[in-house]
Amino acid sequence: MDARDSLCFCRVLEIDAFENEDVRVSIAQRTLGDVGVVVWDAALLLAKFLDYRAKRFPNCFKGTHGLELGAGTGLCGITAALLGCNVLLTDLPNLVPLLDENINRNKAIVSQCNGGNIFARSWHWADVDAIETVFADTGFHIKSLDFVFISDCIYYEKGLQPLIATIKWLCKHCKPTIKIFLSYEEREEHCKLIETFFKLISHSSICWREIGAEEHHPSFTSPDLHLILIQPEKKENLTELINKFKSFLFFFEVI
Repeated sequence: MDARDSLCFCRVLEIDAFENEDVRVSIAQRTLGDVGVVVWDAALLLAKFLDYRAKRFPNCFKGTHGLELGAGTGLCGITAALLGCNVLLTDLPNLVPLLDENINRNKAIVSQCNGGNIFARSWHWADVDAIETVFADTGFHIKSLDFVFISDCIYYEKGLQPLIATIKWLCKHCKPTIKIFLSYEEREEHCKLIETFFKLISHSSICWREIGAEEHHPSFTSPDLHLILIQPEKKENLTELINKFKSFLFFFEVI
């Protein structure tokens, strides 16, 4: 399967962040292929969350850098680029042609909206030694990343450990303020896998919380769709520790 497949259909998503403007993302999908070739509901949830966030906080993505893992059709990353984020879409080699096609489909509207740059590269999760090659000629480097986007990637057992390893590595090597947005859909056949995922990331030096429905786009939310914010565990700096120590001493002086 590649971008030349004739069995293609499009998904169009309206973007609300640009008031009084008709702005839409156009995404090519495939009728052939098992994963990564269609827009799933979890991707819509994340894309519209980004849109809703930008509408409430204008320019919150302007000039930032984002990395999408398991990008598939590239909907989330392309939406972020439209909102001003410079985005690197990554997936397996056989899906890069579809990503390139969707970048080209939306190049004009991204430019019209003064959006960010978009690149597509192949990258296998947890292959951290290849990261510099992946970033080559994009202007990206690991410390420049502000966001990571992951949608509907918890679906097969063999990919679980590499995904977790990649998230941990990013939390360790990116800036402390990195925000990783992960969306997924509840499916009966994946319940155990999702449970294992959260159990494993909970026993690591990262923290996470579920983003409540009140922060989702009002028209794109559902009880079986979930959005998670993952970040490096906050480490207290020296000033915070000194202030705590002073408070501790003051407490004993008082009593």
